[in-house]
Amino acid sequence: MKTKRPIYLPMVYIFLLLFVFATPIASLAIATEQLPADIQTDSLKTKDTLVLTEHPFAATDKFGPHELPATHPFVIENRTRDYARDFPGYWILFSVLLLGLANYLFPLKFRETFLAAWDKRYFSSLEREGGFLNHWVSFLLFLNYLFNLSLLLYQSFGHLNLLNRLPEQNPAALLVYGFAFFTGFYLLKYLIIFFAAWVFNTGGPTEAYFRNILVINKFTGIVLLPVLAIHYYNPATWILYIGWAITALMALYKLFKASAIGLGMHGFSAYHLILYLCTVEIAPVLFFIKAGINYLKI
Repeated sequence: MKTKRPIYLPMVYIFLLLFVFATPIASLAIATEQLPADIQTDSLKTKDTLVLTEHPFAATDKFGPHELPATHPFVIENRTRDYARDFPGYWILFSVLLLGLANYLFPLKFRETFLAAWDKRYFSSLEREGGFLNHWVSFLLFLNYLFNLSLLLYQSFGHLNLLNRLPEQNPAALLVYGFAFFTGFYLLKYLIIFFAAWVFNTGGPTEAYFRNILVINKFTGIVLLPVLAIHYYNPATWILYIGWAITALMALYKLFKASAIGLGMHGFSAYHLILYLCTVEIAPVLFFIKAGINYLKI
């Protein structure tokens, strides 16, 4: 039986493409409106270009004679384009390809994973079928989540003017370092969680907690991508704030889900739950924020 593919992601891709092509056209329209009135009336406006017909004039004819010496010699420079600055755009394109590949090859699993963060029916379906870790769609969506976290960190550093304080300012290197950092962070967190489960003999609840966190992270990566893509082409402050707000809300939602799982355990007190969440979820984030502030001397 042929499954019906969801249409919400292709609509997102079409929106991103339209936004990319609409940005230079809108910029040209704004630049045209800002031209002086005398130039606009003497201009030949065609469909794609704006040709100015005003004749150049000598400065002495309009402003009178002057004896201002040249302060800088006229030098023709060979300017080359810095392709490293385009790497965040390639980063976004690769994330779009990851989501498109996951949706095209595994449409049903993709839909279940996207909705499992909020709907318990889809979460139970993934739990029965074992689609959390042992499926390609899980790997692709979590990879997309790591890509978008590193891009959010890079764009935040640029917004706060912190890139010039880093020893390495190449965008490609910074994005790769960010990706490696978040990969190592979640790997270490995974090992700590299951080591604590082995010590305190809480394997079942720990598995449920880990599966919930994993699904929410994948959902966060899907939602963050269009926001970060729009911010790349239109770097407004409020768009970046939306990205951080989404990340913060998803972090609070993860704490809520973890609390519900912990309180549902027999014999597990609220004190131990708070201690566990502070140790595993809150303390590492505060530690890295403090370490970053000290390193960058903010």
